[in-house]
Amino acid sequence: MARPTVLIVDDDPLLLRSLRRMVAGLPVDARFAASAEEALSCVAEHPPDLLLTDYRMSGMNGLALIEAVLAKHPRTTCALHTGESESLGGLPPGVKVFAKPTAPEILVDLIQQAGARSNEA
Repeated sequence: MARPTVLIVDDDPLLLRSLRRMVAGLPVDARFAASAEEALSCVAEHPPDLLLTDYRMSGMNGLALIEAVLAKHPRTTCALHTGESESLGGLPPGVKVFAKPTAPEILVDLIQQAGARSNEA
C-alpha cells in the first residue's frame, strides 16, 4: 500500500511550521506551500491525495485553490482549515471545514481517509 501524499497550504509561517511538526513521523509523503499559487505548482508536479488549505490567504483563497485542484484532480480529498467564524457557503461536495488550529487527530483521520481513497483507485 502506497503512502498517501499530502499537500498542506497556509500563508502563516508559524501555522505551517506547526502543521509540519504534526505530520512528522506519520506514514505520509507531505509537501508544504505558503500560498495557493505555490500549491498549484506542487499539484502540477504531483497531485496530492489530500489537500489541506487555509481559507483566507493573500491572492487566491483556499476555496478557489480547492476548486482549481478538483477541476483537474477530482479524486483529491480536500479540506479547509480556517480561523473564520462565519459559515462558508458554496463548498464543493465532500470538502470538509475545520477550525484553526487543526487538531492532530483530525489531520490523522483526513490522511487515513485520503490514503484509503487513493488505494481504491
